[in-house]
Amino acid sequence: MEQEKGSKLPIFFFHGLGANASEAGKFQANLTAEGRVFHALSFCPDECSFGPLQYQVQLAIADILSITSKNKTAYAAGYIFVGMSQGVLIARAVVEEWDAHNAKALVSLAGPQNGLFYGPQPSDFASLSILANIYGPLVINPSLFSFAGYSYADYFGKLQRAMSEAFIKSSIQNTMAIIDIIYYPVKTPWLQGNPFFAIANNINSCTPSDKDCAKAKQRRRSNFLKLHAAHFFGSPQDDFIAPWQSSILGHYTDVGTTEQIETSFSSFKVLTMQQTPEYKQDTYGLKTLAARGGIFLHEAPNVGHSCWIHDYTTFDGKLDCKFQPVYDQYVYPVLRFPFCG
Repeated sequence: MEQEKGSKLPIFFFHGLGANASEAGKFQANLTAEGRVFHALSFCPDECSFGPLQYQVQLAIADILSITSKNKTAYAAGYIFVGMSQGVLIARAVVEEWDAHNAKALVSLAGPQNGLFYGPQPSDFASLSILANIYGPLVINPSLFSFAGYSYADYFGKLQRAMSEAFIKSSIQNTMAIIDIIYYPVKTPWLQGNPFFAIANNINSCTPSDKDCAKAKQRRRSNFLKLHAAHFFGSPQDDFIAPWQSSILGHYTDVGTTEQIETSFSSFKVLTMQQTPEYKQDTYGLKTLAARGGIFLHEAPNVGHSCWIHDYTTFDGKLDCKFQPVYDQYVYPVLRFPFCG
């Protein structure tokens, strides 16, 4: 019965960085053709999506409420959140922050669930090149950080260290999405400086006297555990997410100092989901939901970053990926039967 209900649940789609509701065009065409209720959200399109993620979370909640309040019966059995890249970070944060949500499943498509850090994994160098030469100069004011003057020779720790030193400053944290998403592998200052991930991963520190902080952490975890299932899709050929395993809840090991980002660069290793502190300590409910059989990690070969939503050729031109086969093989089965792998 639960599977049957899952196949009928309405879907809300969260678009990625620099995009808008039209990003979901192929999803909408496929799903509405079979009578599925589908909403591509438009709470913060285009340039708005470059803004701080915490701000976008509240806009998303308001957008969903404006839809569900018009026909409460249609959404009484719940719904599915699908997010592309940055969009699914907002979707997960909505699940955790919104006490009244009725999301039954979360579907993450190439989402940087633990942020972006460009380590020694070979695929990370291509992703860093895209950031340094395309996206970074486009969205980050050079007065905050300039990528000019850095070459491929600096991709082995020097540029990563410089970015970390610049982006950890409280004056620019929580001012733009791309800086919110960058992971700084020196844990304590990163937690103090990055409010979005500290809260989304429920690893922010609470003083013993701060009862409201502790209650908020418990509330976010309880809200996440209202989900029946969460699916995380990633590909080793993703040319934007670094490490690509962030899409399936992995992340790099930490170091003790900013200097070690450069001096110990080759020592960075990728942790699997089960090896991360967030999972081991069950900070926002991953381990509990996994024990209930509700966490599904999907590693899909040869899927470039945006091929989850449309035909896409990777920036290096080496992979020409078609949307429909990816959708048919990986995504549609989950949307039809969201409560199993």
